[in-house]
Amino acid sequence: MKQTASTRLCTRRIIATAKAARDQVDPLAYAANRWPGDSPVVTRGAVGGSDATDWSVTADYELLFDAVLEQSVVGRAGLRRVPFNVRMLAPDDQLAAHWVAEGKAIPVSRMSLQGAALERRKVAAITLVTAQSLDAKSQRIETQLEANFRSKMALALNQAFLDSANSGSGSTPASVTNAAASVAGTGDPSADLAALIAVFPGDLSRAAFATDPTTAAQIALWRDSSGGAMFPDCGPAGGSLLGLPLLTSRGSPRDSSGGQLALIDGSGIALAAEGLEVLATESALVEMDDASPTGASDTPTAATATPVALFQVGCVAFRFTMHCNWQMQRPSVAVVTSASY
Repeated sequence: MKQTASTRLCTRRIIATAKAARDQVDPLAYAANRWPGDSPVVTRGAVGGSDATDWSVTADYELLFDAVLEQSVVGRAGLRRVPFNVRMLAPDDQLAAHWVAEGKAIPVSRMSLQGAALERRKVAAITLVTAQSLDAKSQRIETQLEANFRSKMALALNQAFLDSANSGSGSTPASVTNAAASVAGTGDPSADLAALIAVFPGDLSRAAFATDPTTAAQIALWRDSSGGAMFPDCGPAGGSLLGLPLLTSRGSPRDSSGGQLALIDGSGIALAAEGLEVLATESALVEMDDASPTGASDTPTAATATPVALFQVGCVAFRFTMHCNWQMQRPSVAVVTSASY
């Protein structure tokens, strides 16, 4: 996904508020000097922290939040949006409509309702940049910062959403493919698609396919007996299969036996997602572990990796946090496992 003018302004706001707070200067004046001719990208209220030794910037970046969802399968699969911590009504298929003659009674459907509420779950990323790069006039840092953020967050969402091995935990919602109806891949995409549709429990007219780029490329290369492409609208970047959207992501599981091809009816899945918080600081100790840092505050645990003082190494840390959760409300997913073509 390319950087748009709107998301570029959001990224500039992050940089401008960070630089202004660090040097205790007017953010509007700084933005006007760095990006002359552009509309103001920050407001005075966006800057927080008056102590020069410990500053932070917090704001709600809805455009970047929308960009993350747009890049993720979670945001593109047509899930039903609901608020956090509000009991939902999930009607079953017993509700029916009828043609009724004038003056006649309308049949009453017996509809059972299932109440549920989606708690807030947090997905977050931290990335570091040098203070020197923030001082540079080049727009490259803007593009890199935004791209790094979007890819990290979208990948985390896609992995949790699509990995059938993810049965859920206290911090992560279960994937929609976990315990879903499944068929084993045969090596023939046409046969596998037919078998997948046969076990699919959702509304096919509202569904979308999801897989990894390699599996999508293999399907695209499949030829019929005359040498023509059987699935001409399919490719590593997505496209369509059987006229339905095809969504691709590196977050879709793939191993030596092949990939996973999922068919998802998003109307049967509730999604709660809102709010993006961006915080920046250069006065912190950061545990430099990109896999499984051990530091914790709920059950105090010492970091195994030696923390690095950002001030000492001349770096700025940006922390991105968004809240997201989903729940399968009715069976609406099926998968092909070991899909290799």
